[in-house]
Amino acid sequence: MKKLLDLIMQRRSVRKYLSKEVPSVEIERLLEAARWAPSGGNMQPWQFIIITDKKIIESVKMFSPGLLNLPPAIIGLCLDKTRQISPGHPDHLIDLGAAMQNILLMAHSMGLGSTVIGSFDREAVSELLSIPDRLELTLLVAVGYPGEEPCPTPRLPLEMLIEAKI
Repeated sequence: MKKLLDLIMQRRSVRKYLSKEVPSVEIERLLEAARWAPSGGNMQPWQFIIITDKKIIESVKMFSPGLLNLPPAIIGLCLDKTRQISPGHPDHLIDLGAAMQNILLMAHSMGLGSTVIGSFDREAVSELLSIPDRLELTLLVAVGYPGEEPCPTPRLPLEMLIEAKI
């Protein structure tokens, strides 16, 4: 249990990457971790887009102010609208968030850096990537070998986060 908590506490958002390519087998390992995330009604509403082409990544960056540098890989997390528990309800965001967290933790455990990009033009990037209408691009996750070691960010004390003990 301590090992898992240590892994969680040591994970950082990495925004600078080495130019070293991430092997496809490692990206698949990240997605294997993502597919085991919990989801409402076990609908597993996620679909993934793997982007490793440098020119495409450069194009994605043009529409993504949250993407500060060029990672060797980006994983697009999409909602598959045909596999959501209640269309139009934001439950799917929780499911995609759980899959995203599994990717981030698995990446860290493998010595990879990663960060979530929520600041991007969804319509433009979806068009650029030719994402079908049944999918809704929700998040981007940059992945690569870390070119930096970010310092821990401050956290509120646990006592400040517990409203009540009933």
